[in-house]
Amino acid sequence: MKSPAIVKTVVFVLLALAAGWLAPPIGAQDKSQLTAEVAIVSDYVIRGFSRTAAEPAVQAGFGYRHRSGLIVGAWASTVQFDYDEFFAENTREVELQVFAGYSTTLRRGWTGSALFVRYQYPDVDQAVDKSYHEFNVSLYYRDLFSVAMAYSPGFLGGADSGLFVEISGRYPLAYGLDLSVGIGRAEVELGTADGYGYGHVAIGRSFGRVSTSLGYYHSNAVSFPRWGDVADDNWAFVVSTQLPWKRRD
Repeated sequence: MKSPAIVKTVVFVLLALAAGWLAPPIGAQDKSQLTAEVAIVSDYVIRGFSRTAAEPAVQAGFGYRHRSGLIVGAWASTVQFDYDEFFAENTREVELQVFAGYSTTLRRGWTGSALFVRYQYPDVDQAVDKSYHEFNVSLYYRDLFSVAMAYSPGFLGGADSGLFVEISGRYPLAYGLDLSVGIGRAEVELGTADGYGYGHVAIGRSFGRVSTSLGYYHSNAVSFPRWGDVADDNWAFVVSTQLPWKRRD
């Protein structure tokens, strides 16, 4: 790594993950669970970039977790890249994520997971394949804190690899409101830069199975149209609903 800051962050994440994984489990989940979610967002922002050119998106997904800890699922979103730097006639409009992995409950409220995620753009000419995959390892403390590290050997279908480290937290406020904050660092070959930072702060509230949030996103990335628009002082409003089903085995 060329940046001492990201090296220290990665070391911290690895130590935290190791501590969590080495902790003896307090017991496996005794039920399988199937969840589904549908959302409407005013801007699809991910890792410091808007994949909808600051326009709305419709998103939906489902996940199945077996009581053994095995996880499978899929998630999709509409996307709108302003233009593709190399293949303008094959602009992506749909992003599909398919994932599989494992999660386990650790001691004292900690949960760990490891996922393989495949990103597909089914509306793009297969002769210009822009699909890619990543490996994601995360550690959660209840629903209040998380730290995650993701590695992609060919980010967004390009030749460059990407390493992303993210830390996020949630703090309950009065009147049913929640404050969430997240920061991240990307180590990638992006134009003339070797990496960038990004982050967000959001206020949210749930109404039964319906959740809403308003967030502010910022990134110091350089412009790279093939990845979307830089999230430079973007605001995003999200409305989502989740439908859980629990199956007894």
